[in-house]
Amino acid sequence: MKLAKNSIRKPFLTPEELKIRSEIWKNASNHKEGGGIIAYPCTRYENYTGYKPLENSIDARHGERFLSETIPQMLETRNKIKVLDIGGGMGLHAEQMRKIFGEDVIRVFTTGLCKKPYREFRRKYAQTYANNGFFQEDISQKPHRDDLQWRSLSQLSDFPEFDIILDTYGEHMYACDTNETFEQYFRMVAKKLLPGGHASISPLSSFPVEKKGQQFTLSHLIAEIGEKLEYEMGIQLSYHRAHSCVKIDKPENNTLKKTQKV
Repeated sequence: MKLAKNSIRKPFLTPEELKIRSEIWKNASNHKEGGGIIAYPCTRYENYTGYKPLENSIDARHGERFLSETIPQMLETRNKIKVLDIGGGMGLHAEQMRKIFGEDVIRVFTTGLCKKPYREFRRKYAQTYANNGFFQEDISQKPHRDDLQWRSLSQLSDFPEFDIILDTYGEHMYACDTNETFEQYFRMVAKKLLPGGHASISPLSSFPVEKKGQQFTLSHLIAEIGEKLEYEMGIQLSYHRAHSCVKIDKPENNTLKKTQKV
């Protein structure tokens, strides 16, 4: 079935822009993941019954229990959900979601800069993580078909697709350093959320950010961007200082859009 002319799925970036971004991803990959199998925190998962406790876990990092609260609550109103884990690392959290809820109920896609560390990790540490609660088949050497589908969120097209979007030490860590890049990233996340969808991005530190030659803390910058996007897109964007985390929620309808200011 062909899409209507006004519903053509437009990519976030043009081919020319993707070519430029590919160099950024290549450099980030060499810096972040080229120094060894685990060159940065990419083996995080969520604390949950049956798994070895993890101190700086996904739920601690986001201040949110996805496995025991967010996902079950969402499944109360829908039969299936679709998740995007941006910067999904070795795919441990993705495997948790697939195992606990079943792939007939939840489909999880991950992004990542480089496939080599992912493959090496699964080859060398499969049994170790099987002993920690991940079964051997959950973390086999063979990559899951939905893991590392893309390097970047910006490779996707501009249409709602996911019920939940997560970014834990992911793309925002190397792609966002100005008000423009943060705003662009938050916009893309919001656009990929289905109505009633939820996103969580962590950690965001309160380091100074340049804006028109002046220094602003990230919390002030996010507040400014949040107000703008809430007005333009009808979303809810909030900054949780305790967990250095941004939450984006898209309502089922556009009633949250603010009245035009005069």
